[in-house]
Amino acid sequence: MLLHPKTGWYALAGLMILFLAMQLILIQADPSVDISTSRGPFTDEGLNTCQARNYINHGRWGVEECDNLVKSPVFNLYLAGVFKLFGTSRITARLAILLGAIVVFMVFSKVLNKPWLSLLLLLTGGLNYFVFQFFHFSMVEILAVQFILLSIAYAYHFLHSGRRQDLILHFLFLFVTVCLKIQFLYLMVFPAGVFFQFLNHGGKGRPVKQIGLSLLGLYILATAVYILGWYIWVADVFDKVLFNQVTHRYSGDWSWLKALTGNVQTFYLRPENLPLLLFFWLSLVWVMVKRKSIRPSHFLLLYLAGIWVLLEHHKLVIQWLPTRYALSLLMAMALWCSVFIYVAFKREDSLLRRWTALAAIILVGFHSFQVGHLVLSRTYDSKKIIDQWAVNDFRGRPVAGVWATGLVWNNTAYVVPVWNDFTLMHGFMEHYKPVLVVTENGEEDSGGAFRNNGFILEEHYPVITEEHYGNYHLYFYRQP
Repeated sequence: MLLHPKTGWYALAGLMILFLAMQLILIQADPSVDISTSRGPFTDEGLNTCQARNYINHGRWGVEECDNLVKSPVFNLYLAGVFKLFGTSRITARLAILLGAIVVFMVFSKVLNKPWLSLLLLLTGGLNYFVFQFFHFSMVEILAVQFILLSIAYAYHFLHSGRRQDLILHFLFLFVTVCLKIQFLYLMVFPAGVFFQFLNHGGKGRPVKQIGLSLLGLYILATAVYILGWYIWVADVFDKVLFNQVTHRYSGDWSWLKALTGNVQTFYLRPENLPLLLFFWLSLVWVMVKRKSIRPSHFLLLYLAGIWVLLEHHKLVIQWLPTRYALSLLMAMALWCSVFIYVAFKREDSLLRRWTALAAIILVGFHSFQVGHLVLSRTYDSKKIIDQWAVNDFRGRPVAGVWATGLVWNNTAYVVPVWNDFTLMHGFMEHYKPVLVVTENGEEDSGGAFRNNGFILEEHYPVITEEHYGNYHLYFYRQP
């Protein structure tokens, strides 16, 4: 922190190169088996990309076939552009996320113009056991997190300068995040929190009323753009997805309390997260006690990180919280911890600096050990299965199943996921006539979609092969 900013840029560039190299080592590897209590990390790379792949390979989005496109329009548009240029392989999809996230992170670093803070964030957040892995998975969340960071950088500049364009850019990049995935809609209260801070501490002598009206106009414009530019075109499927998501994740008497207890036990207090959590809560106590002695510019960074952390904690009451949903919570806490370290080394308190340095070394050392173990213990079961099916010529015929989307990346196959509570199963087999169906024993991945609708796969597919991927035993039902 006492080093020159120019040195910080060199150090950040060096760390980014090392970080990218470690990610490339794992670019074809499987998720670790302990990364989640659900099958999400193993199936959702396919689910997140199958509609863009189908569009590039076969000219059809299939809006009603999967819930991903309606939730993530800009993400699918981005993937479709990448797939058009470089093909629809899994490695292409993973590189699109990895490189895209790194580019946006570097833009964030440039805009914030605090290289040592960015370096700390990469160490405390980017090396987290869960965050590190999702950096190279073809899912939207880690890319969205980088846009949140970019929006926070502009919020910081707005609170410093009061320039309206900084507030507009803060709002714009949050809106981009929502368009990447509607799940992040809750973040649209962030600009209101930024304006509140501006109103109370930085608005004196500035055109507060005009800026407030501009912010109101941005909310109205963003709502109109999303509704008229997207929602009205996919309303039926969007409403269906919204109903399923809300009823499954928030329904039931006291379900939020059960969800909170379960998420704290199964994710929040995971050993992999404990050093970060301990650092966050202890530093939060210190900030609350020493609030009045913190330099205003430093407090603004803590304030913005604190808003983000507060907004992210609502996810702990979501039933069956997917690990990828919690990435933004981990990164928010990492941002807070990074700012705290940055602030601590700007103060004259040598005792605080020593204790903070010790805590930071323990935290980064813990993360580094986990990443090293991850690299050494990597497996490639999914690559083996993907390569096996890559040689087939499906001639544009469908392959069906949740697992099929993530394990059949063949550009001659039209991939269709299947869920009992989403897919219209009446007449499904007659309409699609899939040449390959991939499912778990008992069809748990689809909620028993085939069996519950009277279609016994063993009776219709004479060739059955079995594969193991992670902790899952998969059956491949195919025509000869």
